[in-house]
This record gives sequence, structure tokens and C-alpha cells, in this order.
Amino acid sequence: RDLRNAAGERLAVRPLEGRALLFFPAFGDGRPDDRTLHAGEPVADGTAVKEKLVAQMWIHERPYSPVVPEGNSHDAAIRLVEAREAAHAAAGCR
Repeated sequence: RDLRNAAGERLAVRPLEGRALLFFPAFGDGRPDDRTLHAGEPVADGTAVKEKLVAQMWIHERPYSPVVPEGNSHDAAIRLVEAREAAHAAAGCR
């Protein structure tokens, strides 16, 4: 299921500041594209940055009703993000 190059190596994308990875998780007719199943990797040992940040943006062509697990909400997430930002600011992180 993983995308592979001609040598059979699994596709991996190295993060670079100011860059983004864009992929479409479905075919044009709406069928899911299993090749886009993905996972994040842990921050590598020996790197200067010890923290990993991820952002997602979902763009829908048609009306979409998300299925949200009980207890999850945008409001709860915002409170956690704001608390994290405050902790970073207090620690002098950018």
C-alpha cells in the first residue's frame, strides 16, 4: 500500500521549513485512495529541534458532516492549544 520508487524504497518526505506536503486522500469519484494512508515519524535523535508540529487543512468540494468521537470538540482543542502556547511563551520559546 505504501508508495514506492522504482528501487522499491518507501516514499518518505523530509520536512523543510516553509514547505508543505499536499495529497488527495480520495479519487475524483470519492472512493478512498488507500495509497494515501500515512503516519508521522518520531523526531530523529541528534536533531536540533526536539519538538514536532503538524497542521492539517481539510478542503471539501461538497457539504461535509464530520463524525466526531464523543468528548472531542473544536472548543476543547482550542483550549489545549492556547494553554500550550501560553506555556511556550512563559518558557521563552518562539
